[in-house]
Amino acid sequence: MTYIDYLNHFNLWLESNALEASAQLMYFKLLNVFNRAGWPDTVQVDNRRMALLLGGVAKTTVIRARDRLIEAGFIRFCRGRRGSPNRYELVKEFSNATYPATYPATYLATISATENATPIKTKNKTKNKKGHMSAEGGREGVLDYEAYRQVFIQYCPSLPEPREIGQWSAGRKSALRARHVDLEAFREQCQRVERSDFLTGRLEGRNGPWLGCSLDWMLKAENWQKISEGNYDNRRQAENNGAKNTAPPPVCDDDDDYL
Repeated sequence: MTYIDYLNHFNLWLESNALEASAQLMYFKLLNVFNRAGWPDTVQVDNRRMALLLGGVAKTTVIRARDRLIEAGFIRFCRGRRGSPNRYELVKEFSNATYPATYPATYLATISATENATPIKTKNKTKNKKGHMSAEGGREGVLDYEAYRQVFIQYCPSLPEPREIGQWSAGRKSALRARHVDLEAFREQCQRVERSDFLTGRLEGRNGPWLGCSLDWMLKAENWQKISEGNYDNRRQAENNGAKNTAPPPVCDDDDDYL
């Protein structure tokens, strides 16, 4: 299975099942760990490191999130001992997963065929001269654009949904690569955008809401930096933090390819 296969399975399951935010974040973090390690059968992550990956949560939160992923059938877990950290394995069969009845059966059949294919795609990954693997199995710097697209769709539901990867412009792909962020950092940026009443058009101004935010607008270097620095965070949130929101109106230089 590929990175996007795991994401698709997980997101489909979430459409008809409830799962705590900490457990969702743990799964995304584990996918990132597996990807960075070159997709071995298992990875070792101790509780302290996992707690840091989840944002410095308590050990009990780590255990509860892990147990929920095990119960849902997404991971297997082997408890570690001194000198040998806990071991995690991604479940490829998803035997406990249930999908919404409205989802196309043809797509689920395609996923099933991908699961049963041998050898699995990740076995064919190649290393570059530095020994690093990319998400697509090619040279370092090649991104799995579909994985980023799915993250954007899931975490920025208020913004226009990008079209299929085959219709992406070279400029958009270049802008995404230029941000130098992994899927987890990209997810956090998407969440920050979605929390902003201004960027999502929920804030009514004198001339109505501003509706210029999109994936392309977000990926522009100056806009990305402003989002990261909190320029578009909600005014109430800024005031609660003891700061004054001095965010200027956004620069609306329309893109030709808001796909």
